[in-house]
Amino acid sequence: MGPIRIIGVGSALVDLLYYVPDELLNTIRGGKGGTEQISPADLDTLLQRLPDTGRRMQGGSTANTLVALAHLGFPSAFVCRIGRDDAGVFFRRALAEAGVDTTCFKVDEQLPTGRCLSLITPDSERTMRTCLGADGAMGAEDVRREELFGATHLCVEGYSLRHPDLLARTAALAEELHVEVHFDLAAPEIVRENRDFLLDFIRRYVYALYANEREAQELSGEENPEKALAFLGRLCVLPIVKLGKRGVLIGQQDGTVLRVPAKKVQAIDTTAAGDLWAAGFLRGYLDGWPLEKAARLGAAVSAEVVQVTGSVLPEPVWQRLRQEWLV
Repeated sequence: MGPIRIIGVGSALVDLLYYVPDELLNTIRGGKGGTEQISPADLDTLLQRLPDTGRRMQGGSTANTLVALAHLGFPSAFVCRIGRDDAGVFFRRALAEAGVDTTCFKVDEQLPTGRCLSLITPDSERTMRTCLGADGAMGAEDVRREELFGATHLCVEGYSLRHPDLLARTAALAEELHVEVHFDLAAPEIVRENRDFLLDFIRRYVYALYANEREAQELSGEENPEKALAFLGRLCVLPIVKLGKRGVLIGQQDGTVLRVPAKKVQAIDTTAAGDLWAAGFLRGYLDGWPLEKAARLGAAVSAEVVQVTGSVLPEPVWQRLRQEWLV
């Protein structure tokens, strides 16, 4: 694969996934869709109301992307903070077994590993309630210059805006070391709350920007996806707007718009669909593929993950994807 080395900075979360009826969400503060932070006590109260049929798996936007990238042949390193608990052991083992370097993990001696409750409704949409725990204690000291030294690409997520000092230091180190920054906006609520900061941050540091339709609307103020894409293209070199079932728009350097359709499948859960699209796209991009081919691999990987519960694909699926795309 040559000298390419990818490092990610982001949230270490253990996902707890449950299928629920829409009626349940009407009783939860904040309503349906998006993500909100809640306290450990509130999370435990919510869990008591749910049937004992949930699933546990590793989560976090950047972590999902790096795990998928490793399955596609690009191992990477991840910087995060976990607790000294069973959930932290579970998270570290899951990433290591996938092929992600976990030596940059920081361990918090007091706070538990973060958890994210993902409530999946019959329309395949997800509503997330997150208890950050150790992840909420991340700071600028958690990213060290030697950890980025030698890297060529940095993946970072909008959820890092919870830690502006961490995000600023990471970006400054990337700029100093000539590391190309790929930034996923992560959630429309985060974009809305941090729009002014994001506009300046993206202009200064970001090479490739990944946004879903709602995030692009929040950042640009444009309802039309193509107008939103054009706005993002004035902020960075490689703007990407993901439209779910309608595919993706990519702004090219000649000013044209590349439209790549999604694969038509029966979705049961959209958890990590955008994260795994990014992994497929990055796999091709990092190997020098044309943008359209890279985006089609992104669509293929994303189509697989929406057909399962959560962010984890079975190894036979990865084997098939590698055989179809990488041989």
